[in-house]
Amino acid sequence: MYDLYVRDVLKICSGNLISGSENVKLGRFCTDTRIIKPGDVYVGLMGDKVNGSDYYQDAIDNGASVWILNKVV
Repeated sequence: MYDLYVRDVLKICSGNLISGSENVKLGRFCTDTRIIKPGDVYVGLMGDKVNGSDYYQDAIDNGASVWILNKVV
């Protein structure tokens, strides 16, 4: 296994960095804001009825250090 950084995700997803550094090393990924731990990477997935990107503030409040969202909120 190798280290994964924000810059790697940006490249893979053709994403845009809105804030922060692309040199941040990523740790544990989580898609549920109710179980986020400090330092986690929150991935706001798009579902049939819910867009996880809408819950980014909960991820921030619970300590996520990186947020990967499908829309800018």
